[in-house]
Amino acid sequence: GSVMTSELIDLRRDMTCEEAVARIRRIGLEKETVYVAYVTDNARILQGVVELKHLLFASPTDKIGDLMDTNVIYAGTHDDREHVAQLISHYDMIALPIVDKEQRLVGIVTVDDALDVLQTEATEDIEKMAAILPTDKPYLNFVSVDKLESWEGVEAVVFFATPDVLSGLCTWAFYDNDAENAVVTKFASGCAAVVAFATTENRKGGRSCFLGMFDPSARPLVPKNELTFAVPMSRFKEILTTMPDSALYQKAFSVVKRRINGEIK
Repeated sequence: GSVMTSELIDLRRDMTCEEAVARIRRIGLEKETVYVAYVTDNARILQGVVELKHLLFASPTDKIGDLMDTNVIYAGTHDDREHVAQLISHYDMIALPIVDKEQRLVGIVTVDDALDVLQTEATEDIEKMAAILPTDKPYLNFVSVDKLESWEGVEAVVFFATPDVLSGLCTWAFYDNDAENAVVTKFASGCAAVVAFATTENRKGGRSCFLGMFDPSARPLVPKNELTFAVPMSRFKEILTTMPDSALYQKAFSVVKRRINGEIK
């Protein structure tokens, strides 16, 4: 589809490595990527893939047919673009070949284009979950606090918290709010737990904070000892005023703070 490009490097299995490298040098500047090449026959049937690094370290007389990987992961021209992007992400690929129903190579989708697709799809999913009307403007915009130019328009503050940091955040959240939903644990997708719940809570002026990243499919994306703690901006403005009086500034929490700062184990 629109994310596919036909600017790829194709080789023949009877080429030598020397011939293949010469071809890459000749046409590579015009192509989307030179790090992987696709082996096809005269009918453009996809037969295998070979990475540039294998060509560079092989003997100049080695045949491409002996070096290529015939266990090719590919997608079809009619596959959903989100499925294509997920394949690239799952297999950590530089690019994914796209074939037609006759197995002829018609193009590739690169990892850069796949990331754009995943971000677009995630934005649409979050908007639906949060009951937000879709917009033409970029919605997902994660910014480190130290690089934030203005708090205007911020929906939530998300902490990626280790156990000790999580303890401090919960203590802080409960300081002036002992309601059962002061800190909420909902099992949901990573996007919902990190963004959608807090966004919805902020827009209704709520006071709940949200623990997240319990979803097994999302766990590999963060360190094994971290969870997310999402604070809607409506609540963050409140708890900022309570910090000096909360347990975070009391002697009892000083040991935990030293552990967080790496002063003790």
